[in-house]
Amino acid sequence: APDFEADMGVHHFRYGLYTHSGNFHASNVVQIASEFNNPVLTSFSQVSIPFDTQFFKVSHQNVILDTIKPSEDPVISGDIVLRFYEAMGGRVARVTVEMPFTVRKAWICNTLEERGDEIEIEDGREGGSLLGFAVGPFSIVSMRIEIV
Repeated sequence: APDFEADMGVHHFRYGLYTHSGNFHASNVVQIASEFNNPVLTSFSQVSIPFDTQFFKVSHQNVILDTIKPSEDPVISGDIVLRFYEAMGGRVARVTVEMPFTVRKAWICNTLEERGDEIEIEDGREGGSLLGFAVGPFSIVSMRIEIV
């Protein structure tokens, strides 16, 4: 082994079993696994928002919003990067993501977060913004958004 200190000491892990009816595609296994592996962390804040607020609503269950982060050049642009992946091997011609705030511009970007094709922005149902994009089987799609 290249590291003689690897895997030494006490390790803690957990696992879960989830039963469901139907096949994998008809289940919500991906959502349950994500909730199991990434428990919600809470902290005290002076800001008050309704309990049921959803900041990002993705139209298809098989498309997962995995990452929300500032761009690697936040001082210059202030953009936010959203990273999605398709989890079940399906092709979706048009996925939409709705957010309750106004997006000024949006672009598909590569893994270096370089802006690519611009994404059309539509008005959301509740006054925010709606973005649409296509995703292939098991693929990753990253976008940069500039908010007002």
